[in-house]
Amino acid sequence: MFFLFFRTVLAASILGVVCCIVYAKPVGGVNLEKLSDWSIVLDASASPAEAYAAEELQRLLAEASYGVYTFLEDYLGIRFLTHDHTFVPKVGGCRVIGPVDRTVRPPLQFRWSYYGVNQQKPEFGARLRVNAVSDDPRLGGRTGLGLVTHSFHEQLPAEEYGEDHPEYYALVDGIRKLDGFYDGPQLCLSNPEVLKRVTTAVLEQLAVNPAARNVSVSQTDHDNYCRCEPCAAIDEREGSPMGSILTFVNAVADEVAKARPDVSVGIL
Repeated sequence: MFFLFFRTVLAASILGVVCCIVYAKPVGGVNLEKLSDWSIVLDASASPAEAYAAEELQRLLAEASYGVYTFLEDYLGIRFLTHDHTFVPKVGGCRVIGPVDRTVRPPLQFRWSYYGVNQQKPEFGARLRVNAVSDDPRLGGRTGLGLVTHSFHEQLPAEEYGEDHPEYYALVDGIRKLDGFYDGPQLCLSNPEVLKRVTTAVLEQLAVNPAARNVSVSQTDHDNYCRCEPCAAIDEREGSPMGSILTFVNAVADEVAKARPDVSVGIL
């Protein structure tokens, strides 16, 4: 969560330079509980006495880069068009901007597009508020949210368990399928041992990444889903092969909620 408190802001027209005194400590009137992550507060009422120590201020200023970009765009008309072209309008002399007292709540907590320049030029991605590319705090840092994608092949890999436990994998045409496309076979989702092992793998994944805000628990990328009697019974009851998948994922999510209630469980 980022807070920018602007006391005075002046824009120099020739160089397009913004000179400001920034205070990075929440002050009265801001209800922190109502702000989501990546929110920005621009406030003109801060006092110098409420500023953080220099080291803390330096860190917070780095994390507050999105607030700076928002200010440059919304109040100075600057546009970040490409990685090598920034439009800076002529403002015609000096002018005072303010007072500013505004809260920005991004509608999307995870912001990333499959646009090559965002990876190649992460500083440009940061100006577009992309928050899923760089770990550098000077570029806004990386959100704890990640892409939701196929995960069963990592959480219960057939090359590790298939030989000794073929029953962990989908029964298709009377055969336990231990192969698949690039991400391996589907799982037998009614098997309680499969649920136990996948849940353990997910919790271990979260333990080594305490900053994570979500985790994928998702089927592999083909339709060779399990046709064993227990799985088929769930799918028939629910009217779709998604029945056994969602039953399984919800069971994993119940355990995740006990250990990490701040984490969302995602499925394709």
